[in-house]
Amino acid sequence: MKKTIQNILARRGLKLIRVPKNTCKYEVDRSELSSIDSTIRQYLREANDNRLGGFSSIRSYLSDKRIKLFHILYQECKKAKVNFEDKDLADIGAGMSYLLRLIGQEHPTTQLTAYDDFTDVKELACRICPRLNFVNSSLYDIREQHDVIFCTEVLEHMADPRAAVLKMLNQLKGKGTLVLSVPNGRYDNLESGAYREDSQSYWGHIHFWSPESWQLFLREATESLQIEIQSGLLTPFHQYAILKK
Repeated sequence: MKKTIQNILARRGLKLIRVPKNTCKYEVDRSELSSIDSTIRQYLREANDNRLGGFSSIRSYLSDKRIKLFHILYQECKKAKVNFEDKDLADIGAGMSYLLRLIGQEHPTTQLTAYDDFTDVKELACRICPRLNFVNSSLYDIREQHDVIFCTEVLEHMADPRAAVLKMLNQLKGKGTLVLSVPNGRYDNLESGAYREDSQSYWGHIHFWSPESWQLFLREATESLQIEIQSGLLTPFHQYAILKK
């Protein structure tokens, strides 16, 4: 039956793609969440700055679900044998930089650079990840190269995600690794917002990749390059890709 379906699809220029399922079950330690809460509250007391809103506003962005997603993504990187030790690591669109904190805790000799064009998050990000080098920059202004680059929950905002992927691959050193995550477009319904000329992106989401179209996008974006691609689901609502040069 499967071969019959494949033959029917092939005559129409289509094919079946098996989407890897994530089997990683991870619960974030409650003491880690308490530590994040304490850091945010201390920031709000000392910074006298309400540009990010109050505690509830900050935690609605850096939610338990988002923190858990970062942990699951990190576990996938470990399974894929991404090397962080003594490496130069960057996160593009890093926001409050929790992912860099997470990796930095286990790899104290890793260099940690956060790129974000939203300067309001800088002070809090540097408290969440004290070893952080925070650079106020959009993707297309980055000139430095790194061993490993993360870009999580950003591509769905970009006007030209293919150009964004190629730009990040170009910013990798030697046999570097690019790690991406995006929402599962089958469940994502966040509306688009205003266009941001400075970052060539939108405040809301304009790309909605299903697990199948995500794999096709990655292949088409890198078709002229020698890139090893691993992709799949992190949770039912989020998917990832690890691209190795």
